[in-house]
Amino acid sequence: MSSTINITQLELQKKKEELKTAISARDLLEDRVTSLIDELTRRGKALVELRIRVLEQTNQARIMLSLVQGSEGRKIEYAAFSSKEHFFVSLMNTNISGVKASVLKLEGKISTLRKRQLSLLDSSSKIDAVTKIFEQLISIIVRLASEESLLRKIGKQIRKTQKRVNALDNILIKEIKNEIYVINEALEDQDREEIAKIQVFMKKRRS
Repeated sequence: MSSTINITQLELQKKKEELKTAISARDLLEDRVTSLIDELTRRGKALVELRIRVLEQTNQARIMLSLVQGSEGRKIEYAAFSSKEHFFVSLMNTNISGVKASVLKLEGKISTLRKRQLSLLDSSSKIDAVTKIFEQLISIIVRLASEESLLRKIGKQIRKTQKRVNALDNILIKEIKNEIYVINEALEDQDREEIAKIQVFMKKRRS
């Protein structure tokens, strides 16, 4: 609380306006926290499903790779080392519910026999199928990493905004309310003194 407070009706009105502004700011921030929590909850559920997909796709890719290794032998190794296809991960700036973030974007397409510069003798439909599964898995993993990073940023923004709400509630709003109370009490004391003075004056006039 300020060490000196002007005990006037004008100051009281000023403090009431300050309180109104502070409460409005707090309410806006609380709405933002609610919105961010809703976004976090929605994306959190989607993230769980994405993790399940990664596990399922990983198991499927592992099983299929083992089967192809058994039937195709060293052909699959040659296919892997002969591939000239590359995947690149780029960052793309975005804004999710007011939270600035960079999401990962996978650059590259599913390879075909021709794009991988393999002949039909060097490869097979089985190798092409297992290649497709692993490429799809890479795409899901990149998406998963991007979503996890985004959720961390949203969580960080929720904590930051909630701290501002708490500061308004426990410091600024509380301080302004105390000042309003002090001014009100002081003005009431002044009113009582004025009434007492008037009463004394009236008694003297009658006597």
